[in-house]
Amino acid sequence: MLSAAQSTSEAASRDKANIFDAHRALVRDPFFVSRVGSLISNSHFSAERSVGIILKEFEGILNRLSDNHHSERVVDLRDVLGRVLNHLRGQPEQVLPISDGPMVLIVVEFLPSFAHLLERSDVVGLITETGGATSHGAILARALGIPAVSGARNIRDHVKEGDLVAVDGREGRIHLRPGPEREAAFRKLNREYHDLKNRLIENRDIAPINPEGVRCELLANINSASDAKVACQVGADGVGLYRTEYLFLNLGHLPDEEEQYQTYREVVESSPNKRVTIRTIDVGGDKQLSNLAVSGEANPFMGFRSIRMIREHPAFFRTQIRAILRAAVHGDVSLLFPMISRVEEVKYLRRFLDDTLGELSSQNIPHQADIQMGIMVEIPAVALGLDRYLDLVDFVSIGSNDLIQYLMAADRDNPRVAHLCEPFNPTVFQVISRILAKCNARNKKVTLCGEMAGLPRCFLPLFGFGMRSFSMSPALLPTIKETLRRLPLKRARAIAKKVVQFQSVKGTRDFLTRQARAIWPEVKLVDVRR
Repeated sequence: MLSAAQSTSEAASRDKANIFDAHRALVRDPFFVSRVGSLISNSHFSAERSVGIILKEFEGILNRLSDNHHSERVVDLRDVLGRVLNHLRGQPEQVLPISDGPMVLIVVEFLPSFAHLLERSDVVGLITETGGATSHGAILARALGIPAVSGARNIRDHVKEGDLVAVDGREGRIHLRPGPEREAAFRKLNREYHDLKNRLIENRDIAPINPEGVRCELLANINSASDAKVACQVGADGVGLYRTEYLFLNLGHLPDEEEQYQTYREVVESSPNKRVTIRTIDVGGDKQLSNLAVSGEANPFMGFRSIRMIREHPAFFRTQIRAILRAAVHGDVSLLFPMISRVEEVKYLRRFLDDTLGELSSQNIPHQADIQMGIMVEIPAVALGLDRYLDLVDFVSIGSNDLIQYLMAADRDNPRVAHLCEPFNPTVFQVISRILAKCNARNKKVTLCGEMAGLPRCFLPLFGFGMRSFSMSPALLPTIKETLRRLPLKRARAIAKKVVQFQSVKGTRDFLTRQARAIWPEVKLVDVRR
């Protein structure tokens, strides 16, 4: 496991290699070691059988916690203990097949231990029958730049070794055994996509302004310091959303204040002379942390999560906020609180922040005393009553992913209702335009985060409404910059006026598709299909 972590450190950054550190922490866990020893000494089981028993016990516990994060952790558990079993049996590490040319790997589960092997294989695509975006395997695949499609049930029943397969990770589509004409079309599309992508990357030093000179702030959503470095490489204006929960989720232990401080400082220093907005830990829902885990909730997305935990775990949150305030002296840092639902919460958080600042001052610890404090607008009650909050905060970030799912009362991770979480819903545009108008009227900075910020078709009306700050995945930033550079303000305003008049999602989507392609025909190569 140590060699796997070292190899992955070189291929996919230290942050992704932390996943293997978590695996090593598991097999060193005192409970695990004690349980193995007990089964061997008291029950006279072999080491191999003891590990197998513990694997089944842990799987049973995690499977009873019916949320996405714990189901993904079952995969990690099966991976690490499976490797221990192979070692005990004297079986060699699994080696991926090497082909004479490019290959697409199809597996039931993309185990994290595969990642360092992928660097030695000519793998250009990955298909898994299970798993999702929150799995460690998926994180590693993205870090290695491998196009992947997850959740392709029973795909192995329809394909055999040697078949020609095309994987479109952008649209989430798999094309089996395309004929000569379709194969040629796919190869041509692939060349065009990569040519366009390379041209867009070359524009990283060009200012994000439209034809009339109207500038937008294009920021990056990141999970780690390595993501911050990638953001700089693609020309991001800074970090609009640093999701700190991934530091906790990817470690095999709970980081103390010093470790958090060093991590946040690295992120800040990886974005020199640029704004970095650090969001406090947002766990619960689809992301569970064992130290704060809440099991048995019928609807964890609307349950005891995120900032709602602060009154029960004040020391935990105080440690994180202290670390953020200390790291803030190394750059331009703002503090963002998620999952706000009441004015009373914001007042409490302001007092909590002031108390923490006073504590650091009394201890003569260097920190940023006048840090900007903002809130995520992702709950409809806050969006509708935003006027009550604006005097209490310095800025606002719109969390479009959660805002949409709460507006539609639909879990975006539930395949039966996920289609309802449409960014092209005209009501979504109406709500966002009203949030923006209220912020502008009070001279409060507002940034749009989430999937919408990185979709060119959505960008057209949002720019027309007057949105001037967007935060997105670093990979999407060059596409949005090019869209902006081609978009006249008058046309954007006309599009914005038209969008809110539509009655249906389809009408809105089709209209924006036509408009985007008229402005920039090549956008069809890079705009994510919905």
